[in-house]
Amino acid sequence: LPFMSVPRDIQLEGGAFESTSSTVIKAKYFPQYSAVLAISTIVSCYLISGALGHTQWWLPDITHTAINIPSSYIFRIGMLPSSCALAVTWWLTCSMIDRLRPSAPTGTILGLGVTASCCLIVSSSVLEADGVSWTVHVVCATSFFILTWIAQLLTTLSLRQAYARDHTCLSSGSIKAKTSLTVIVFVLLLVDAF
Repeated sequence: LPFMSVPRDIQLEGGAFESTSSTVIKAKYFPQYSAVLAISTIVSCYLISGALGHTQWWLPDITHTAINIPSSYIFRIGMLPSSCALAVTWWLTCSMIDRLRPSAPTGTILGLGVTASCCLIVSSSVLEADGVSWTVHVVCATSFFILTWIAQLLTTLSLRQAYARDHTCLSSGSIKAKTSLTVIVFVLLLVDAF
């Protein structure tokens, strides 16, 4: 699919994302900004819903901290742009992988990542206290986690293969961290399933 392909005119030189247009974004910081927005949103919803007595303080799930007003508004304000930023992060990741290992399945990784991001958008959008859209939320949230893990696995395998060919493209610590995180997320998915 043409919209799933990674553009070839990208330069990731000097830590900045530059295309042939005049747009310049600090690509190496973009994933961190996205993560900070998502985590800040979740923590804010947790604190507000706990303070208002909508959820218990001890380990409530993210969903229940975001279904009552005003937390539901804050959740949407934070998670919707964060989900879109996640899709852009997958695109940037695939751009990097494509340069390190041109034969990597970047179209598949990008398709999975963007689809997972869209699932998170829908999952975040349909949360209501009355539970009418609960099934849609559960299906989309579950799809988000599974598709993201598959994309993460393919990304990690692609980067391991690139590292095997050229040890200077990534650090061994980076490869070990990515591998460890992929295994940890898989274990957490299994634990959550049972």
